[in-house]
Amino acid sequence: MRGTLRHLGGGLAMALLVGLVGSTVGCKEKNATQCGDNLCNSIGETCYNCPNDCGACVGDICGDGTCGVTEYCDTCRADCGLCADCGDGICAVNEVCASCPEDCGACPASCGDAVCSVQESCVFCAPDCGQCRPICGDQICGVGESCEICPADCGSCGAVCGDSQCESGEDCTSCPVDCGSCNTVCGNSQCESGEDCTSCPADCGTCGAVCGNSQCESGEDCTSCPADCGACPPTCGDGTCDAGEVCDVCVADCGSCPPVCGDDVCEGDEDVYNCLNDCYDWPAASAALEQQILDQLNVFRSQSQVCGGTSYPAVGPLTMNAELRLAARLHSQDMADQSFFDHDSLDGRTFMDRINDAGFTGGCPCGENIAAGSSTASATMTQWINSPGHCANMMGSGFTTVGIGYGYNGSSTYGHYWTQDFGN
Repeated sequence: MRGTLRHLGGGLAMALLVGLVGSTVGCKEKNATQCGDNLCNSIGETCYNCPNDCGACVGDICGDGTCGVTEYCDTCRADCGLCADCGDGICAVNEVCASCPEDCGACPASCGDAVCSVQESCVFCAPDCGQCRPICGDQICGVGESCEICPADCGSCGAVCGDSQCESGEDCTSCPVDCGSCNTVCGNSQCESGEDCTSCPADCGTCGAVCGNSQCESGEDCTSCPADCGACPPTCGDGTCDAGEVCDVCVADCGSCPPVCGDDVCEGDEDVYNCLNDCYDWPAASAALEQQILDQLNVFRSQSQVCGGTSYPAVGPLTMNAELRLAARLHSQDMADQSFFDHDSLDGRTFMDRINDAGFTGGCPCGENIAAGSSTASATMTQWINSPGHCANMMGSGFTTVGIGYGYNGSSTYGHYWTQDFGN
């Protein structure tokens, strides 16, 4: 045996090494590897580097670094990396889904390998998410998913302005193009589809004004939109007569408003004849003097009188008539202001014209007395009593009503002017 050892040398040493690995290999020894001779050669031949001779080897040894005939990854994990048969349903160590899709399902998921492995999803492995087909309803915005394709995952997808969908975070401010698809939210300071100042006053200022919709909207006023003028609060000084504006409230816009008789303002074409109460503001002191004349006149009428040699029996008292008083006052003040003294006005009107202009609708006989120069009622009455014609008018039995007016202008010829207009 020793001689044999010396004679064979290294060959015996190799044979002994194989024997140590496994004495049941049953391979016929050869000095050189020859793949394809249907023999399991001992020198470097394995099922991995020579599959053709693999069947000659019997007795697979797990952990020998070769993939035996009966070895699989599930029976021998240690030699699994040498078994890489694509399509065998086994995920070999060197197999990946990219190189062998058929065995991909057998491989454990490896997050970050840019492969969508079994049980991998965007939830468990975001880096590989783009490789997985989107799953509608998984609350993840998968590749290619949109609100239109998968409404269930819409909230997870970034809003796409201009896709005619109201998506997460979109509103009429951030994406006006998709505004019509969003539900209106009153009070969010946005003018959304269907909103107007009537349905949502809180957002009214953000909507473009629509002239003619009976609403006072942002930027509208009576000048830019007369049709909606009544709905807007008045703006004093804008040169327009807004709703509710009158001259005593807004003098600046007074000329723009049509006159309103009865608002205590004499405006536009109003005068004492067509709007007495607005254009007729008589001094209280003058009114008091007029009342004194009336009182003394009725005392005078209550007794028989002789006027210029003509006797007149006592007659009943006269009542003050507003229209006759207006005509008397205006004539007295006109004489004072224009410094003339006559029954006819400078514009040619007679006393009958004046009482008609004042609106007197009573009957006649009618008459008029005028006086000038005296500052008191008593002195003026004395002037009329001492004049036969004036005295006769004051005792006229056909008169039942009278209007008395006093006017004053210190720069006029006589200063004080008085008028009595009689009627029935």
